[in-house]
Amino acid sequence: MNLFSPKMTTFYTTTQVAEMCGVSFRTVIRWADKGYLKAQVLPGRGDRRFLKEDVIAFLEHQKFHVPEELKKKKKFPFYSMDRKPRILIVEDEIEVAKSIQRVLRRKKMITEIAADGFQAGIFLHSFEPDLITLDLRMPNVNGFEVLKVIRNQEKYKELKILLVTAEIQDRIDEALKLGANDFVSKPCANELLLEKINKLLSNS
Repeated sequence: MNLFSPKMTTFYTTTQVAEMCGVSFRTVIRWADKGYLKAQVLPGRGDRRFLKEDVIAFLEHQKFHVPEELKKKKKFPFYSMDRKPRILIVEDEIEVAKSIQRVLRRKKMITEIAADGFQAGIFLHSFEPDLITLDLRMPNVNGFEVLKVIRNQEKYKELKILLVTAEIQDRIDEALKLGANDFVSKPCANELLLEKINKLLSNS
């Protein structure tokens, strides 16, 4: 039996379980490491996945409240090994873009790089990303213009956008008002970048 087949069962990521339980993802990892919460480990990757039934059993055994979200069949999306997240990296500094790409590919995410706003528009339609990492400072069509174009299209109003930028906070706040979901400041740690991306994908 393929334990991770979406046709046979529902499972959740560490971040999804953390959000449902109102704790940090590190707490969920500790629960799993100590054997309190049964986890399935993806071969070759080490990422944990949690069966819905195991999460409910753990919460009930510990006499924790079982969130209504957990009881609903599809409140939280789940990922299968056949459905890898698609990330569009919009960044004009090629070394920075390739660095982000390497980090994401190590987590088996599918990536494309757009070096400017024009390329971003092309990939938006041809690549159909689940999430975009977006630099604000770019030649010609900058990140602010990209944001406006995306959010003005009904099809992409729910597309997750993570700013990866060296802009000052006022400019970042402006971009968030235009529809960006979150941000990390350059340079940023790989762990923080992945944490932000996983959180946004989990809330899709």
